[in-house]
Amino acid sequence: DLFEKPQSSYSAKVVSLWSIGLVIISTACMCINTFPWMQGQDVNGDPIDNPKLALIEAVCISYFTLEYLMRFAGSPNKWAFFKGGMNVVDCLAIAPYYLTLFFVPAP
Repeated sequence: DLFEKPQSSYSAKVVSLWSIGLVIISTACMCINTFPWMQGQDVNGDPIDNPKLALIEAVCISYFTLEYLMRFAGSPNKWAFFKGGMNVVDCLAIAPYYLTLFFVPAP
């Protein structure tokens, strides 16, 4: 219930607020990183992601992944968990980061 029902306890409410805060921070960092003045440059002068914003994004995605896996581990019915609408959305929100990390070559 800690991750699924924020109204169940004070700790669950804190975890929920923490998670919402990280969603806001992650979204803000992704938006800020699109501004040319916030991007870094590689040795060729081409724009690259700001390393500090990329680190914040990695920390946020790591937390989202850990939260997803913990909710999956605590789920009594694994198949129902995968079919749940919000769980599909969570998976689709996390997946692009890892797909980019593993399949897009570094600049």
